[in-house]
Amino acid sequence: MGQFRSIAAALLLLTAGIFQTTRAAADSNPYTWQVIPSQDIGGGFCDLEGISVVSDDDIWAVGHYSAGITSPVIDYPLVERWDGTQWTIMQVPALSGGYTVFTGVAALSSTDVWAVGAKYFSASDTAYP
Repeated sequence: MGQFRSIAAALLLLTAGIFQTTRAAADSNPYTWQVIPSQDIGGGFCDLEGISVVSDDDIWAVGHYSAGITSPVIDYPLVERWDGTQWTIMQVPALSGGYTVFTGVAALSSTDVWAVGAKYFSASDTAYP
């Protein structure tokens, strides 16, 4: 599980994929990095901003995405879950109107996951946590 905790900072910087570190035996640099693609949300962009690790095969990442390039850009919340093999986009309850972003996540167990973020009602509005 430690190998996944060590990459939390790298995850926060990625939009097209997820990095994973693996241990190489008898190597002066004991870890190597590889990109593990996340699910393609399609359209505009996506940003992952928070991560929480339950175990090596139960990792949660949150952020936001836009469904396309519009003016103004409308953000939607994004939740992805790692099952040890691949990332899956999780369904999020609909939040009507405005722009919604998740900025943090705490996974206490596989069935007890909390996300925090902000909701904006216009592109120039201040956040409502």
